[in-house]
Amino acid sequence: MNIAIVLLLALAPSLTGAQQAPLPAVELIDQKLDPTGGQILKPRDWFYKSRSNATGLDWSLSSEDPSKGPYSTGFSIQLVIKARETVKQDLEPYCKSFLEWKQKSTKLVTLFPLTKGISNQGGFTRQGIEVVEQGTGNRSGKLYHCTYSMMWSTSFDMIVITVFETPEEQWSSLKQVQQAMSQFELFGADFLKKK
Repeated sequence: MNIAIVLLLALAPSLTGAQQAPLPAVELIDQKLDPTGGQILKPRDWFYKSRSNATGLDWSLSSEDPSKGPYSTGFSIQLVIKARETVKQDLEPYCKSFLEWKQKSTKLVTLFPLTKGISNQGGFTRQGIEVVEQGTGNRSGKLYHCTYSMMWSTSFDMIVITVFETPEEQWSSLKQVQQAMSQFELFGADFLKKK
């Protein structure tokens, strides 16, 4: 994936038949996910941050500089290692209960189907949801368009949680960016062999 990709976003008319203004092209570049050796596409001008914590690793890719505070548009990945110990239950029920809670507490847009054995993710099972929800904290009063994805692997005892979020009014211009970013590879070829 070591090439820049220009994503030409929606030039077609809307479902109502009205012509939409052309959306700008977004240049996506390859970003390495340290220390796992994975890869993700991100807009060239977005920020990247990775860190370890007591339960695993976190990555954030955002349009705003995360050193200046919380971002409003971005994609986060959280890898929870020794997940059964952390969540205190079996992984599949835990992940599904989170998605059910989101479905009940937000405006559901789409519930994505369960996908088993995702090869580019080390054989994880994945399910996700797309919602519109109220912002909280310093973002309260705004609607956010979000996708949540839960991935779990009983053979590796890991959970991966991803969230893409943006203010609702920006979603149409970022939907294809979200789709490209959600195709990330969390682990490089040799990472899981070491574990």
